[in-house]
Amino acid sequence: MAQNINFTCYVVKNFTHWYEASEFQRIQTNQATGRAPQYCSQASSLDGYACMQQLAPYFALHWRIGGKISALQDQSDKAHNVAVGEIAFAMMGLTPGWVGLAFAQKQGEMAPADGIIGWLSDGVATVKAYKIHSHTVRLGDEDRTICLRNASATEENGFTTIEFRRLMRAGRVHIHPTKPMFVNFAIGREDGLTNHHHRGRGSVLLSLDSEKSPVHCCAIHASLMLIAWLGLLPLVEYKGKGHLLSVKPCWNVHGTLLP
Repeated sequence: MAQNINFTCYVVKNFTHWYEASEFQRIQTNQATGRAPQYCSQASSLDGYACMQQLAPYFALHWRIGGKISALQDQSDKAHNVAVGEIAFAMMGLTPGWVGLAFAQKQGEMAPADGIIGWLSDGVATVKAYKIHSHTVRLGDEDRTICLRNASATEENGFTTIEFRRLMRAGRVHIHPTKPMFVNFAIGREDGLTNHHHRGRGSVLLSLDSEKSPVHCCAIHASLMLIAWLGLLPLVEYKGKGHLLSVKPCWNVHGTLLP
């Protein structure tokens, strides 16, 4: 029987891990003391990467665009050797389970999209690309047109970090560094494509090659609801440090409460 991930959502009743994640990421962000290249809004705190963005308290994305020249990237060449036309990612999620990232064709929609999902199980890393057609991702959805290089998975202090590099012009949704990209992200409780609830998920409008801070979609909910990859909730867009741009619906959520 094929395994799948079911993209449902829930309301968190215990916020302990949310606050712990927020404090950890605040410390990690403050450790990013290196000078960011001109095209970054924030320098990465991980070796081998140039830029980073805190997408949520439980999810940080680090990247490096191939072909860029800077002192920081000269050092990272030894670790990643990212070629022109490539981009290297490290997605860091607060979970011992799977971590996922997807580039969608439309804002606020889970599908169609090109996704990367990875986990570490018994010391064995699994990192694969998938064609996302609907609310679920199955083994048969693996996308072999997106070649992942230097893929790895590590677990440390409750965080799973998935690293890989790929061509920007691959798959159905090409990565355009100079244009805002519709990025969905999520973490799961377990390893593998298992049918279970998410621990956290969200969506952002992210510019990978820009000196300006990316534009975020942030969920507003009295209970700090962790949003699904597909939904209809009032969201607020922010740019820079707390500058309100607009309020608009972006999501269509099918939600359940944890027992």
